[in-house]
Amino acid sequence: MNRKTNNVSPFCRTIFNVLCVHIYCCLFNFQTASASTPKILKIHCTHLQVCNLLENVNIPNITLDLVYPQKFNGDHHHFEPSPEELKQWIQSELLATPPMELQPWLKKILTQRNYYFAKNKSPQHTWTFQLSETIPKDQKEIYAHFWAYKNIACQFKKDFLLKIFQTYSSNLTNEQFILTTYDECLKKFSAVENQISMLLKSKLSKSQGLKIFLTHNALLPFFQNLFPSAEVISLKGSHEHEEIHPMTLKKILQSINHPSDPRPNKHLWVLEEGFQLGGLSFQNIQTHKNFLGKISIPPNGKEHTETVYFLQTLLVQLQALK
Repeated sequence: MNRKTNNVSPFCRTIFNVLCVHIYCCLFNFQTASASTPKILKIHCTHLQVCNLLENVNIPNITLDLVYPQKFNGDHHHFEPSPEELKQWIQSELLATPPMELQPWLKKILTQRNYYFAKNKSPQHTWTFQLSETIPKDQKEIYAHFWAYKNIACQFKKDFLLKIFQTYSSNLTNEQFILTTYDECLKKFSAVENQISMLLKSKLSKSQGLKIFLTHNALLPFFQNLFPSAEVISLKGSHEHEEIHPMTLKKILQSINHPSDPRPNKHLWVLEEGFQLGGLSFQNIQTHKNFLGKISIPPNGKEHTETVYFLQTLLVQLQALK
């Protein structure tokens, strides 16, 4: 007499099938959640504009945890991090820095960082923005202020994204994402630049020229390229701790009323917040008949804003001029 081997009640089979389906769904959901959970990259920035460059960039499957440097209103050429921040920069897996021309003091910190990771034999990545070799050496300190120059800023963003993907992702669609982000960056900068240029032209009559006085030479090429017909004059070099020389200021004030000028020139002053005009009251300049206006800019920008915010600040203040 043969014994039946599949003598299982319908009820038990139903229970078994339900359990199988439940287990399969749990495994599928777990794998899907694991695949869709973005990787979190904690990036320490030594300059706020480096973090700003990646603000609001939605990278596929990657979330950026941007750690801004401590607030500092002075000269970033001579900024010194606190002991706690210094420790974080040396020991963090990911560190992003601007060009060395902007923060030359970083070289010693990076040496300590390399020694730390070599000793601990753990992975680390230091991403430093490199200016193009086509930029003359004596101009690199100017262009290190990359947030005023769209081609440099957008190229840095592109390079940064490329480094992230090369290190943490192998998705073939990333190349198109990088190119799209780069194009959008250029469009944002160009749109604001065009508005600034048109606004400046609208402030002048056909017979008027324009003189732009800057307290920082980092914006010289920006205004020279944006408004080629203007005469752009810098009161000092790249080191914010330097005070304007009295003779320099005297020559500038003389040039405002120069009798040989073929046409009256409007005067626009672009001043860093807190800058002192060698003890001279700015009221004397403001009362001049050809005074167009004064724009105040933060020396290092504002954190948690996109890089183009710097130019947007210029635009807003120009729009407010009478």
